[in-house]
Amino acid sequence: MYHDVVLRPDGKRGIYGVVHARFEAVSVLPFRADEVLLVGQQRYPLAAYSWEIPGGGAAPGEDLAAAAHRELAEETGYRAETLQPIANFSIWNAVSDAYCRVYLARDLTAGPAAPEGSEQLVLRWLQLGRCLDMVRSGEIHDAITQIALLRLAQETQC
Repeated sequence: MYHDVVLRPDGKRGIYGVVHARFEAVSVLPFRADEVLLVGQQRYPLAAYSWEIPGGGAAPGEDLAAAAHRELAEETGYRAETLQPIANFSIWNAVSDAYCRVYLARDLTAGPAAPEGSEQLVLRWLQLGRCLDMVRSGEIHDAITQIALLRLAQETQC
């Protein structure tokens, strides 16, 4: 995080705090037939359980698609033959310079997962319609996951 002294739109001086993202976020929406793979985990900052799509950060200079493949394999064990970018957006742009790229993963092959020691993940395949219901009810509250599911629904005309 850093603070800049700025000239505000009203002409007065102010301080603007920015949360600097060390990594660009990448997330992956695994999709087969009419099912989506979600990852469940406890999120410490929210003190709440969260259903999300797999994701993480791309190291500076790392190819985003390569980072997406890595995150998918680490968190779920699945490998994707096809990876298609479906969304690119800023996250919390009033206070952060963070961006996220979301990929749609198809033609999946199962394998062993290798989550980080801080992750205790539960994998769950659900129909896309059920996931959209979970977005509407607030059960899926992660913004990246919501955007990914809504983009997929547009693509599939669900």
